[in-house]
Amino acid sequence: MRHLAVLFFFSAFWLYSFGQKKIPEHYSYQLDQTYNPLNIRANVIVLYRTDGTGNFDLEDEEEKALLDDYLEYVNKYVYSDLQKPPDLTGCYTGTDFWPDAKIRIKFNIIKVRNNYAWDYLNSGTDADDKKLLGFSPTEKWYLKQLDDSISNASDIPKGINIYMTMNGAKFDRIYKDKGMSYDVVDKAAAQFPSNRNLQRSSQVHLPNRYLKYLLHRYKLIIEYETTWEKTRWWHLGDAKGLAHEFGHNFGLSHANEYHQTNTCQYSLMSQKSADPKNYLQPTEIKKIHWNLTRTNMMQFVTEDSHYGANWIIEKDTVWDKPRRFYSDIEIAKNITLTISDSIVLPPQSFIKLNQNSKIVFLEKGKIVNAKGEKYENFQKHKTSKIIHE
Repeated sequence: MRHLAVLFFFSAFWLYSFGQKKIPEHYSYQLDQTYNPLNIRANVIVLYRTDGTGNFDLEDEEEKALLDDYLEYVNKYVYSDLQKPPDLTGCYTGTDFWPDAKIRIKFNIIKVRNNYAWDYLNSGTDADDKKLLGFSPTEKWYLKQLDDSISNASDIPKGINIYMTMNGAKFDRIYKDKGMSYDVVDKAAAQFPSNRNLQRSSQVHLPNRYLKYLLHRYKLIIEYETTWEKTRWWHLGDAKGLAHEFGHNFGLSHANEYHQTNTCQYSLMSQKSADPKNYLQPTEIKKIHWNLTRTNMMQFVTEDSHYGANWIIEKDTVWDKPRRFYSDIEIAKNITLTISDSIVLPPQSFIKLNQNSKIVFLEKGKIVNAKGEKYENFQKHKTSKIIHE
């Protein structure tokens, strides 16, 4: 079923009715809970020492199932199962609530043996994790060479690259005592999107997950006199941290126009470990989708992603920057759409031109489908025109 949305194509800024504060552009993004989710690819790079040790044994049934369930928790219990806070004070001034962020992560696990990459202390972080210099991924990060090779590999679909590293100075000790001396950093980090370099990769640093598994599997069972069945759920719950890092990839910060850093306990983007972190404001969900149309994150959305919606352009509109959209497009009667850069649409979508409507292509303007093929799905009224100047 395709849903209808009238599209005033992302007008620059509106004003709050109070004062002169500007409403962010993404507020005008057309999105609602009837839409199909967008699928975003993520490559989970599980790093090992060159002898094959040092991380989850993917041939071990328990360990493989745990990693799979941890990853899927992001979709099943976070992005598709957001919870309405009992009190929105300090979180949001609106009354609307969206239980689904309308994104799903498609995980692809890749095993890599590389001593240097496996040990994140090579980034400049000290062994006791007190100095986190180099901990966060950047374009000059210590994994730059590996990230380039993965991002440019013809047999690996482009996706957010998640690097599962270890503290090389402490791993063997914690491994040998089955997590009893667990004392490593419980942090992760991610890159924000870029609207300047649309080909740039996007990385997440997810360290010490295997050591955290040992902590949950052995030490905490004894410490809390409980079962692996229960502590396994504690481990899976840590996936909210991964969903939080994806939030940064999608352009979300710890603070937004509704609250300061860590003052909304329900926000997924809170940094406090004890907070529920099971909520996103609808405006933050719109921000995610807004960035999936105009930043480097566009390249990680699966080719067949389609909202199942029909967006109607009702005023003369100019598309003069690279954009990717996920709906059908309808150009209203007597309206002109001018395109002067590359536009990407789903292969199964269509563009409908109504009476006396026009598409004008200027300079390098073009439309391709998400497979990189020439776009040909036009439904034209006999009086409509497609013009190349």
